[in-house]
Amino acid sequence: MGILLELIGSIGTLIFSSMKDVTEEEINKNIEFLKQYKWFQAYIDDVQRNKLINENDKVRHIISKINIEKMWRNTYQNKYRKKLELMLQKQTNNLW
Repeated sequence: MGILLELIGSIGTLIFSSMKDVTEEEINKNIEFLKQYKWFQAYIDDVQRNKLINENDKVRHIISKINIEKMWRNTYQNKYRKKLELMLQKQTNNLW
């Protein structure tokens, strides 16, 4: 029963978050939050990735979807770390 309620809650969160318009302020807030993680700091220290984080709409969209209240969970953090890494790689390849 608990798993079912958690699943329903997750589906509701997905639907609600996809309908929500995200502001630049919220994206920048997420970026500031992510700077506490070494893996994200490595992205910031890389000139090309830093430019993508600050200017690329697709990369910023992924950052906007991160729920910073869930980042303490390793599975959630790893999920978004991988999503962000894949998008950064894809957008880097598009630059060439």
